[in-house]
Amino acid sequence: MRSTQIKLLSGEDTFNADNLSKALQDLARDWIRMSRRILDRNDKNASGNLRKSMSYTFVVQDNEVGVKLLFNGAPYWVFVEYGVKGFKSDAKAPESPFQFGTNTGRPGGLRGAIDKWVIVKGLPDFRDMKGRFVPRKDRVRMISRKIYLYGIEPTPFVSDPMAVVWDRHISRLETALQLDLIAYYEDKFPTNWTFNLN
Repeated sequence: MRSTQIKLLSGEDTFNADNLSKALQDLARDWIRMSRRILDRNDKNASGNLRKSMSYTFVVQDNEVGVKLLFNGAPYWVFVEYGVKGFKSDAKAPESPFQFGTNTGRPGGLRGAIDKWVIVKGLPDFRDMKGRFVPRKDRVRMISRKIYLYGIEPTPFVSDPMAVVWDRHISRLETALQLDLIAYYEDKFPTNWTFNLN
């Protein structure tokens, strides 16, 4: 585990935040675990790519320390998280910043993604009203059209667990930072210090 370096507000001096790094690592692992459970529960793992792509990194910037989730190879995670408004209706994702029909996506991207999804998902063959077999190409077209018109419902697998994880880990993060500061001051100014962590 890499230790996080934190710069003190007073100037150029930095200190290793080993305890905080460990606490942040535990928070990130808990966050990913809960996020994956939500994806599983909502059947959002056709290929497993989104689930496997999740990782984290520490962010130290402008006297702030945090954790950022990464989705390497799964840039579509935002559409799963926020949903997408349909061209005809925004009922499924009224708060989403994304909408079909704005010509901002890659041409043919939806249909290509649905085609891959149908294959990976292993959807059973089905027949039309006259009992004729419906080819995969036609099924993909029908599914894509429905999604395009009516949208995709959001699955907040990143934001919802973060609120729970933050509440669960906040006191440990505070204690970890206090311990790192105590270690820094004891090393920097070797004398008899008395600290109260209450």
